[in-house]
Amino acid sequence: MAREALKTPVSPFVVAEQIREIVDGDSWRLRYLVGTDADGIWQRRQALSDEEWIALNAVDDEEWLARMKRERGLDIEL
Repeated sequence: MAREALKTPVSPFVVAEQIREIVDGDSWRLRYLVGTDADGIWQRRQALSDEEWIALNAVDDEEWLARMKRERGLDIEL
């Protein structure tokens, strides 16, 4: 998935700026969404309980690769 993400990378400066804001700030937020795909990933995660998320990802490599292809159109190599 990292290889796919690198096709449309987020600038390290964007990430660094977010880190600087966190360090300089006083927020107790647990998560900060950075990057163009972060919101979509987080929305998919929030739609599932912890147990559903674990079950979804507790599959063998073949099934996981097939799901990534089917649901996201990603050709991932392990």
